[in-house]
Amino acid sequence: MGFSLTGGRWWFHYGGTWIGSYAAAEFAPGTLAVGAADASFGGETTTGFGTFPVMGSGRFPAEGFGRAAYQRSVGVNDLTGVARIAQLTPGQVSPACYNVAITNDSGPDWGSYVFFGGPGGLNCP
Repeated sequence: MGFSLTGGRWWFHYGGTWIGSYAAAEFAPGTLAVGAADASFGGETTTGFGTFPVMGSGRFPAEGFGRAAYQRSVGVNDLTGVARIAQLTPGQVSPACYNVAITNDSGPDWGSYVFFGGPGGLNCP
């Protein structure tokens, strides 16, 4: 699954099938009009009422495979279009509600991967 910038369009593919695209010019004058410097992986939640929903399976990353949500074989395409193993760094976490566990370049089966999620709750920053 991923996005590739080709011929002035951001193309989305999943499971080896190209799903669709949109014009990179829609992001002008921003950086996505010509490429991307960063990519984000994991999960996101939001609420306007103080209670945040579960993320992923609702389990913390420490519970591991079969319990916590994960993304494996995380990669990015460099400016020449060559796929590279992503070097991940943790983003925002709220330890009481959500968290993340990262492993970079673990080998050919999982590559770089991230376990993420949590039960949510009240007043999660």
